[in-house]
Amino acid sequence: PTCTKTGLTEGKHCSVCNEVIVAQEVEPALGHSFTNYVSNNDATCTKDGTKTAKCDRCEVTDTKADEGSKKPHTEVIDKAVAATCTKTGLTEGKHCSVCNARIKLQIKVPALGHSFTNYVSNNDATCVKDGTKTAKCDRCEVTDTKADEGSKKPHTEVIDKAVEATCTETGLTEGKHCSVCNEVIVAQEVLPAKGHTEVIDKAVALTCTETGLTEGKHCSVCNEVIVAQEVLPAKGHTEVIDKAVAPTCTEAGLTEGKHCSVCNTVITAQEVIPAKGHTWDSGKITKEATCTEDGEKTYTCTVCKETKTEAIGKLGHNYRNGVCTRCGEEEPKVKVTSEKYSISSNKIARSKTRNNNKITKIRYRNKCK
Repeated sequence: PTCTKTGLTEGKHCSVCNEVIVAQEVEPALGHSFTNYVSNNDATCTKDGTKTAKCDRCEVTDTKADEGSKKPHTEVIDKAVAATCTKTGLTEGKHCSVCNARIKLQIKVPALGHSFTNYVSNNDATCVKDGTKTAKCDRCEVTDTKADEGSKKPHTEVIDKAVEATCTETGLTEGKHCSVCNEVIVAQEVLPAKGHTEVIDKAVALTCTETGLTEGKHCSVCNEVIVAQEVLPAKGHTEVIDKAVAPTCTEAGLTEGKHCSVCNTVITAQEVIPAKGHTWDSGKITKEATCTEDGEKTYTCTVCKETKTEAIGKLGHNYRNGVCTRCGEEEPKVKVTSEKYSISSNKIARSKTRNNNKITKIRYRNKCK
């Protein structure tokens, strides 16, 4: 048998027929045997630990309480906390660092409250109320501000200038007020309006193009209109026809136009028509040209009959057999003159011969000396 299973005694049987010769008897299980317990080192300051033993016959283990193994507390000091002006404090205490059990309780110390002893003015007093003063707590950074009784300032006087009354608006006498709080120290009194001083605005006569005005009135002091001048509409132009002027051969003409007979303003401008220029006929010879004198041809304008003349060049003589065929004048005799020059080698000599008013150029070889 084992710790948990039954066993059998020795027996016999036939291997051929299986008949039991000596019957086997059941032996009961032995059960575990735990004799050597060892601590598990798991005791704390709040409870005992455990211990474990292994079965003397098998691998099974058994764990049970290790009575009397509970540990003492591990004390830690809980430091005292000083009370402040607004927060409570604590006395010193103790607790276990393992299980946090309170060994010595900390007692609450009440808050101290602020202590304000040294107040300083904030320099905010005005002429209408006292200023304030502020003190810092003797133990912390908190401040306290309260009224600084008796610190009220006197008024700062400013002159309110007098305002002269006008034609339509009232004026004011001189006054005084405080420039800080605006409180009135000396009230200004109202002065009545003076009324208008009337002046005549003369009428303006209207013209052809410009409007006129009726007589009116205004105040010479404030220029306010008392009687408004009414606008009179312009009369408009009185038209007159400017007759057209026909152009001539030499003078420009004009188109028909219009102007105002009252103010002479041009309503329709006359446009210039350019002169037409002469229309000349084919002309007529009024003086025949001769061999020695110019002739003349006269042209007449077919529109205005003005005339102009043009010269006809002289004809010159036409000699034939020594006599001019037009005027019968004899041909004059020719006088020949010559000039000779001696010229260096390969140059030519020039000789001029005058014959019938013409110059003949004759070339010579270089043989003259």
